[in-house]
Amino acid sequence: MAEFPTDLLTEILSRLPVKSLLRCQLVCKSWNSLIKTPIFIKIHLNKSLISNSDHHLLLFYPTFHFSELDLDLDPHHIRLSFSELNHPLKPHKGIQLIGSCNGVVCISTVSKARVVLYNPLTNSHLKLPSVAIPAHDPNKMVLGFGYDSSSNSCKVVRIVQGVGLLDNTTNNAQVYSYNDNSWRCIEGIPYYLYYGYYHGVLVNEGLHYVVTQESHSESLFIARFDLATESFSLIECPNYNENLMSLFNSTFLLIELGGCLCLMINSCRFNGNLLDEFDNRVLVNAELWVMKEYGDKESWVKLLCISQPKIVGIRKCARALVYSKDGRRVLIEIDGLEYGWYDLELKHVERIAAHGLPTEGFTTITLLGSLVLLEDKVIIERKTLPRNNKLKTVVDKFLSKGFKLRL
Repeated sequence: MAEFPTDLLTEILSRLPVKSLLRCQLVCKSWNSLIKTPIFIKIHLNKSLISNSDHHLLLFYPTFHFSELDLDLDPHHIRLSFSELNHPLKPHKGIQLIGSCNGVVCISTVSKARVVLYNPLTNSHLKLPSVAIPAHDPNKMVLGFGYDSSSNSCKVVRIVQGVGLLDNTTNNAQVYSYNDNSWRCIEGIPYYLYYGYYHGVLVNEGLHYVVTQESHSESLFIARFDLATESFSLIECPNYNENLMSLFNSTFLLIELGGCLCLMINSCRFNGNLLDEFDNRVLVNAELWVMKEYGDKESWVKLLCISQPKIVGIRKCARALVYSKDGRRVLIEIDGLEYGWYDLELKHVERIAAHGLPTEGFTTITLLGSLVLLEDKVIIERKTLPRNNKLKTVVDKFLSKGFKLRL
């Protein structure tokens, strides 16, 4: 194997999933060194993005659970098996999942005071510097996580907005850059966040939020935060039925699906004059709108619509996750309790087996497998310190305490 050309070995190994590569690190020292190099990690990530392979599901609430998702299998043969993750923010309760990018997830405590970047596959993480929390309690505090290719840096955005105690109005934003390992303030969002609990959705190197242009307005827009220019702009929503705004328990979820920006609308409609759930007069309705050409309002199309009777005590909220390999089906999380494939041609949902699910409701995101390593800046600096300097540091430390060295 030592005579194998490095380029050829790189080409072969970079086609393997992360789980296999982690085992390959144990083959020999040269393989271990190659797989850990930044160049190999980048090549492997690019191949995974192009081939749309090595997918995983990560769900949370109140704990994190993880499962492989082999899209190369026939959808009818896919079985999900979840296991609990020992994430770096344990034993904190009420952890929030902000988003994922290039195999890295961003998680935080409920207060948003502690934020961590975490790769579940390499089991590496980076604790971000602490950020000040407003003295009063604002109405809305959301985060967002993504990658800026222009600066080759991942960024985390925190937006705080609302009216707190004594009518103190808050509207500010902060950005963390991995390159600087620090937070800095930027101008606050010039719109009104519609939700205070849905975090930014990453599409086309921008973070997206549902907003209104005026306070208490019912006209919804999508605000885009450009990670490169660090500025906000507006995107118009699709021409959905505006009557949904007045319906009971309607939610407007932004998601990323197949690289496209999507709006999923979950709502209830009533088949009678009385709101009586016990006689099945309440129907749930889920619509998925996809923006085929990013930024073009005319490219919004309705991809799917699900309507079924509501079961007492169950929200029946759907969230689209990922396309099947052939693009004919969409994997959907149903009400935080189960999963199913929605057939785009037959227009029906087929449940799939999932083991190891938590007993409480959950929220799911898809995660691309990657070899990205995350470590604290201090640790990185120590590892890159020249060996002689390390030895000198240790010697000076002992001498300062009165120890004598024998030569």
